[in-house]
Formats: sequence, C-alpha cells, structure tokens
Amino acid sequence: MSDWALCCALLSALSCAPPREVGRAAPPAENAAARVATAVPSGSAPIDMHADAPTASASEWPDAPSPSATPGVEPLPAVDAKRCILPAVRPPDLSIRFLRVVLPIHADLRREAVELHAELACPAAGGPRAALERLPCKRLTPEQLTQVYTELRSAGFSSLESDTSGVARSPHYGTRTIEIVFGAQRCIFTDSSTRPVAPGSEKAFFRMIDAITSR
Repeated sequence: MSDWALCCALLSALSCAPPREVGRAAPPAENAAARVATAVPSGSAPIDMHADAPTASASEWPDAPSPSATPGVEPLPAVDAKRCILPAVRPPDLSIRFLRVVLPIHADLRREAVELHAELACPAAGGPRAALERLPCKRLTPEQLTQVYTELRSAGFSSLESDTSGVARSPHYGTRTIEIVFGAQRCIFTDSSTRPVAPGSEKAFFRMIDAITSR
C-alpha cells in the first residue's frame, strides 16, 4: 500500500470514531427513573400533590347552630321589646325563648339556650315559627308558663332600655337574648357587647333571665 493510501485510511478511521469524554462516564438513562421510584415505597398509592385537604362538614363544627326545621320559610320578624304590647292574659300559643352566647378568653364559644312552652308543640312543626333557630325545649304546665310570663310582664319587658352611649364592652361579654313569641309576634330584647342593656334596666333584665332559667 502506498504512503498516500495508508494516510487516507488512517484519517478515515479517526473521523468515524466517537468522541470520548475524558474523566467522566455518562450516567445510564435509567438512573433518574430509579431515583423517582425510591421516593415512593413499593406498593404505595400514587400521591396527588394537587388534591385538596379534607374539610369538616358543618355537623362537625363545635357549637354549630341547629338548622331550621323548614328551609326556605321566613321566620317571624323580630320586633323590639319596646314596641311590643304584651296581653294581660297569657296567649295560649306562647313560647318564651332564651339564648346566651359566651366567648371566653382562650376557650371555645359556649351557648346556653332554652325554649319554654306548655300547650304549643316544641319545636314547632311548621309555619314561620319552625323557621326560627331550634333551641332545647322544656315543657311546663300551663300554670308554670303563666307564672313566668307574668314575671316578665311585671318586670317590665316592654320597658327594657339599651345603652345608647356608644361605649362598647369586651367582645368576650357575648350576648343574652330573650324572645317572647305568640301569634304572629316575636318580641325580642338583646344585651350584647356592642349594645348592652342600660344600667337602669340591668336589674329587671337579669331578674327575667332568672325567671326563665330557674324552671
């Protein structure tokens, strides 16, 4: 073979050889897949990183208010106690409701409630009364309910005053609400941190609460 032919053969062989990377070998393609596989134990279900965290239903919330017995029915409109005229004789369909909500410091909200009734079904089976928030029922004799009603009326329920000075109390004070329901009337008075009972009405108001809760 001539020198020229030998030179051409050598140049051809060198141009076809794959280049080499000195000092490091390329990792096999399956290494990345192997690293992902080790992140999830064998037999485990795939993890959905976009899945929403589970949420509690309303029934699992502490102190969740009781639902209305008649969704879609408007409850009786609340009328301020000062605008209510309480009959001298107790109405036969009367119910007296009391609700207290307390917000203790560093503790869960606490609710205390009762609905006093005698002849009337409790909770109400239908109509606007059924749309009111359900409270624990306590059946009294007609004479006992008449006595409570007489105490509220003689203590001046329709004369209760709110403090309108604008001085608010701590939110932890919570609320206290008395409702007298009869016919199509719902007479209400609420003592709250933003609208507390007036000093001149405090004694009568708490006397009424005692008359309701002591039964």
